Amino acid sequence: MKRNKTATILALVLVALALATGCQEASKTADLRVTLDDSIDRTLVPKDPEEFKVVKYRVTCQSRSGGDPITLDTIRSSIVFQGLPLGTYDISATGRNESGVDIVSGSSEFNLTGSNTSATIVLNRLIGSGHISITFTWDGALVQDPSVHVTLTPIDGQTGETVERTLETSGSSATFTANDLPSGSYRLTARLMDKGVGVAGCVEAVRISDKATVSAQIPFNLDKLPSSAGSITLENQAGIPISCTINGVEEGQTVQAQQKLEVSLATAGLEEMAVDVEWYLDGESIGKGTAISLTPQPGQHRLDVVASTDKLGSSGSTTIKFEAALLGQTGVPVMGGRVTESSVEGLSLSGDMVMDFLVDGNLMIIDNDADRIQTCAIVRNTLRVDGSQKIDDDIVVAASIPGTAHIGFATRGNKVAMYDYSSGTGKFSEVADGACLSGDGKVFYNGIYGISRKGHGEGRFAVFGFLRIVDFDKPTNAFSLHDWQDTENFMASFQQIDGKVTDSYDVFGVHPSGDDAIMIDRQTRRAFAYFQHLEIADRFDTIYGELPQLTDPDAVTVLPSSGRNILRILVADGDRFLIYEGDKNGKATDGFTYRESMIRPEGSGLDSVRFVLNASDTFLYVLNQGNESVSTYEIGSEGKLTYKAMTELGFSPVDAVISPAGDYMAVYGTGGEFALLRIRTEA
Repeated sequence: MKRNKTATILALVLVALALATGCQEASKTADLRVTLDDSIDRTLVPKDPEEFKVVKYRVTCQSRSGGDPITLDTIRSSIVFQGLPLGTYDISATGRNESGVDIVSGSSEFNLTGSNTSATIVLNRLIGSGHISITFTWDGALVQDPSVHVTLTPIDGQTGETVERTLETSGSSATFTANDLPSGSYRLTARLMDKGVGVAGCVEAVRISDKATVSAQIPFNLDKLPSSAGSITLENQAGIPISCTINGVEEGQTVQAQQKLEVSLATAGLEEMAVDVEWYLDGESIGKGTAISLTPQPGQHRLDVVASTDKLGSSGSTTIKFEAALLGQTGVPVMGGRVTESSVEGLSLSGDMVMDFLVDGNLMIIDNDADRIQTCAIVRNTLRVDGSQKIDDDIVVAASIPGTAHIGFATRGNKVAMYDYSSGTGKFSEVADGACLSGDGKVFYNGIYGISRKGHGEGRFAVFGFLRIVDFDKPTNAFSLHDWQDTENFMASFQQIDGKVTDSYDVFGVHPSGDDAIMIDRQTRRAFAYFQHLEIADRFDTIYGELPQLTDPDAVTVLPSSGRNILRILVADGDRFLIYEGDKNGKATDGFTYRESMIRPEGSGLDSVRFVLNASDTFLYVLNQGNESVSTYEIGSEGKLTYKAMTELGFSPVDAVISPAGDYMAVYGTGGEFALLRIRTEA
């Protein structure tokens, strides 16, 4: 259902029509007939607010030559001052409502002669002063550090200063009050902030009348997703309203996120008048004119429009609340918002970053160039920095263990450590540290590829990479379990794979479950796969060997398979996908069997660098540097891939992570670019 609101005009014109002839200059007097005609304004609206409907007029003539003033009251549209001496007069008039309250006034100097008997008086001053009291409320559980910024601006020629104020909050509310404001039209703008990030906003045209208080309550209806202010009902709205209707979107309508929306303002009856129109989305100005286009981000929004004419007190506003939803295909990400250092206070971004989602849904961003680890909340498709601390060594691998506060870090110096994350402070505290050496100091890391996101046993996490054993003259590929609860014996165990293998593996992928990992050497096209032992949970088995038909591997991951004993592997090789399988019940040296290949339908020159799977193994996302995009594939039975869509990023991606609920994807680029993408999770 469409919403109509009205703007208000309080300009009443007293027009003196042409007098009947017969007044002679020689008579030294003339009759002055003043006609009160405001029908030009009244035709704009079907109904007037009773308290601002003028039903009675008082007109006073005061001669400059002296004498007592002459005052006449009338309810008719004309009034005659008979036999006035020729000369100069000060004429003033007021308009009153049914209750006898003066609403508007005007005055003019007039020289009455035998040939000049028409006077025009414009009632262009609103009488008196009034007050305003508006309370803003929100859900305190969803706003960590709230503040409300309010601006009250005089408009339509109204005199007075702009009031800007940051309100004091009390619990989950704040009240804006201002007293003795000159009667007239104002624009009220309010923004709810959370640690400096705008989370809701509204704009209203407000009328201040004599000895009256404009009161209202605005609830900011927040949730985890972008949200908007609720509706507002203002008491004592003044003026004769202009009929306005927003076309292009309806109240409560759901529109497609990230698609252009064309909206316009229909102003019935104002075709012959100049109308000034300004649009606001969630309290921020987005343009002027009777028509505008906007591209809403996913979430709930409030669209405000303020319209006015050149008449005194003519401003009015109308509001529509709508939702921009992910109406496209389930699982396909859409751009939620680009984030920059300049747009988020305290945020540091670079091309050398590591990130992951934490147990509370916040995002951990490690910027090695700035030597900082940051905890960020997602607010309205942007970020809010809740915690930041210094790091001593570059972190190249990080993995948050789902459902816990534990995060495993691997540094550029090939050390590993377990940290605990505090949701309350947004900070990380070290649990254990070490160079990953055994008790005799003969085993250490020569390179680390990844950390399992799954905790394997009480107090243990898995690390994949090169181990170097001092007794051997070559590095050894291995997986190891680290016991972060036992700092005296930090390395709990490791599994040697093949002491004779010296490959340098540079393409790595680990399944979100943490049970399977795969690494490939581009030069030799040899691969090592790690998988959880079929019987023993705290043990990994391996398969290694060459990958047939492989030419230039770019990315690798483990796909789901309906067969418990089958390890299914996907490799991006140029503009095609190759699929291999390994037998978990066979020997490690049995290697991999080539199954099939598929030419990617997205095109050529994709230069894919990373595979990312959601936690439910239903969608595969491919980061493409060649055309700066993310490709989405649906994963069917037996790991069958079906291409769904491509999402443009506008920058060359390096890595991405998906939130545990599967509704957000965070991507960063080679130049430190960062974007939040929203993913529709329901059918």
